[in-house]
Amino acid sequence: MSKQPISIYTMMIILANIFMLLACIFMAIEYFGRWGGPSSPKAPNVQWMQTQTKDLVA
Repeated sequence: MSKQPISIYTMMIILANIFMLLACIFMAIEYFGRWGGPSSPKAPNVQWMQTQTKDLVA
């Protein structure tokens, strides 16, 4: 067995954690940031919720 300074499984765990951290950061930027948050008119969920509430009120 070859001598390795760090195990491949440890590297996989570290890379998975970094990837998930980047995904969470990107989702937070996308949610709160300038790509259209929940208050943006470009967000499709806001339009869908407005149509649902109109149907419920009417």
